[in-house]
Amino acid sequence: MQIRQKPAIKYVLAASLAVNLVLGGLFVAWKVESGHRKEGFRIEAAMERIAAKLPKADGDTLRTALLADRNALLEQRAAARDAHEAVRAALQAEPFDTAALEQAFERSHAARQAMAAVVEHVIITAAPAMSHEGRSELSNWRKHH
Repeated sequence: MQIRQKPAIKYVLAASLAVNLVLGGLFVAWKVESGHRKEGFRIEAAMERIAAKLPKADGDTLRTALLADRNALLEQRAAARDAHEAVRAALQAEPFDTAALEQAFERSHAARQAMAAVVEHVIITAAPAMSHEGRSELSNWRKHH
């Protein structure tokens, strides 16, 4: 006598295995990617993408200005991240405190403005030494970000 499996169970097991493999792969990719990020990764990567689109000498000028303000950028990024966390904490607080959320949003807004000011300083520092072509290309940077 032969034991007969229900055909549906094979498909359910195969689907379950496929879903688990996909989710496992996504988890591993996420862990690997997050482990390679450095402090300031997003800021520097964005500025590098902009510099790469410029003529070589202008890109080098922008990179030099970025390096000169790197510490200020990292400090402002950390302040912006802390302010964002304060917003999250205020939203999750129990009991909810509207005034605390308003203060957290004000702090977050101020931190983003301070970081934008440093980025603008990098550009203001670099622009006078750049060619007209480089400045023209740089003028489009906010269109893409």
